[in-house]
Amino acid sequence: MEKERLEILSLVKEGKITPEEGVQLLSALEQTSNINENNENFVFNFDDEEHAKLLKIYIKKTNGKEIHWSLPISFVRFFLDRDKAHFAIDGEKINLKQWWEKCDNGYKGILLDKNTSSGKEIKIEIV
Repeated sequence: MEKERLEILSLVKEGKITPEEGVQLLSALEQTSNINENNENFVFNFDDEEHAKLLKIYIKKTNGKEIHWSLPISFVRFFLDRDKAHFAIDGEKINLKQWWEKCDNGYKGILLDKNTSSGKEIKIEIV
């Protein structure tokens, strides 16, 4: 876990993510550690090509910096299927249940394509 913490801090130092985004990532990492300490088992299936889809996230900040993430759907769902997991963009709640239903039904394509009030471009898709 120490390696991951250092990578997040490096992203903040390089200006690739804001300090606030760094805090959120460190918090998520800490929650992962707590889950492991509670002996909860989880499996991320990367070998099953039919179901091994990726959630691609693209963010372009107002300063021109870009963030590109490609994460296995099973990994993202593990964290965002929890009861407390939710997020909103410009005050608009994102319906994760609809996203997962689309994914389960074989959907591949854009889930979100939005320009925020602060000028960020955000695009999220299943590939």
